[in-house]
Amino acid sequence: PDIVKGGCQETSHRKVAIRACLEELYSAGIKKENVLLLFSNGLHPRTPMHEARQILGDALFNEFWYSGQITSHDSEDWDHLVDLGFTPQGDHVIMNKYVYDADLAILIGHTQGNPYGGYSGGYKHCATGISHWRSIAAHHVPQVMHRPDFVPVSTSSLMRDKFDQQGMFMEEKMGKKFFCCDAVLDTKSRQIEINSGYAKEMQPVSWKTADKRTYVHWAEKKYDVVVFGMPTNFHYGDGMGTNPIQMMQALSAQVIRHKRVLSDHCVFIVPSICDGWFHKERWPYLPELYEMFQHDSMNILPDMNRYGEYFATNEEYPQIPFCQRVPPLPRLLHDELRPSGGGTHQRHLHRRRTGAGHRPGHGPQDPRHGGGGPGRRQAQVCGRESQHPGSAQDLHHRRGASVHEGPCPEQPFPRQRVCASLRRVKGNGRAVLSLPQRKNQGNHACRRKHSGM
Repeated sequence: PDIVKGGCQETSHRKVAIRACLEELYSAGIKKENVLLLFSNGLHPRTPMHEARQILGDALFNEFWYSGQITSHDSEDWDHLVDLGFTPQGDHVIMNKYVYDADLAILIGHTQGNPYGGYSGGYKHCATGISHWRSIAAHHVPQVMHRPDFVPVSTSSLMRDKFDQQGMFMEEKMGKKFFCCDAVLDTKSRQIEINSGYAKEMQPVSWKTADKRTYVHWAEKKYDVVVFGMPTNFHYGDGMGTNPIQMMQALSAQVIRHKRVLSDHCVFIVPSICDGWFHKERWPYLPELYEMFQHDSMNILPDMNRYGEYFATNEEYPQIPFCQRVPPLPRLLHDELRPSGGGTHQRHLHRRRTGAGHRPGHGPQDPRHGGGGPGRRQAQVCGRESQHPGSAQDLHHRRGASVHEGPCPEQPFPRQRVCASLRRVKGNGRAVLSLPQRKNQGNHACRRKHSGM
């Protein structure tokens, strides 16, 4: 999930795409009370109220916040996680239960250059944004990131393969495919192209345009000096530009992004406010991690990686501060998003074991995993005849067409065409719209209003 780019202007992709998806859902008979907007923030702090309003805009926020239909992924909430088991490659996949239970799961993201796996969006969205630290520990680790195929950044790497494997494994266990709606953006976070549909088919198509926008293939000159201004509040939150660990992350990402045009002994000049502010309320574990880097021959990431489970399971760190808490969903919606009959899923995580790890719950198993119980209602599909009639795969059996090409500087964006390939679902189905969280708008917060919006 991309939490950096996207913008907060009136025509930002998230605002336009969500509204277009809602119009399609409502026209197909989906009731508003059966829609949930979920911020896919992965292991990052949950989305506070003011950021949710900034990302969605006042109209969407007011429609869904006060009815309890906006929330964010909580990788510590064992009542709303589902343990799917292990991929054939051995990765442990645990995902958000709201998404698992929904009749239709929509991922709204961006196809933007990213040092982790080439581009954001597609299966990267679900593999990082709605999962658990054990799942993320399969790809955001030195044995994957320190391979020769990681730099220069590309979509042909073990990391990207793991995103795809985990995303497809989620689809297999859910019994449905994700519907993705990803935008290629320009420097000012305006839509160049939008692709929507089944991620496996959509990703390579979106990468073609993104490559033209992102890579300067003829650039061969190597640079010896890079000047990088380090804001205090950007990327992962306020304090990233003063927290020494987060500063290293920001700079390493720039090295990865630009490695192809950097000399072997390139020097970074970084102006920053150096006041030692860690913002411990947001990152309570980083002061301890920083101190560990000062001892025991700690110099590089592999040195610290051996303590990964310790930091992921240490219950002594403060709980989420009040300002970042998201109110629980109302009981009605909460129950609506559960499987009919109240059955629990295979190895559903109910509670946390003291210390490391977790403990599966017990109860009737979902019939898709070999157990009893009534199971979850599938989406009903109408419209074009499918190769898989009567299944949730009807929603995704063909790739959606690109609906917009070129920048959109001053023209109203055709929001009615954003989800041209979003198939209609009848009846009382449930839909979850998952969107990447943005930490700070930076220079992407274009607040110009476009006519007709």
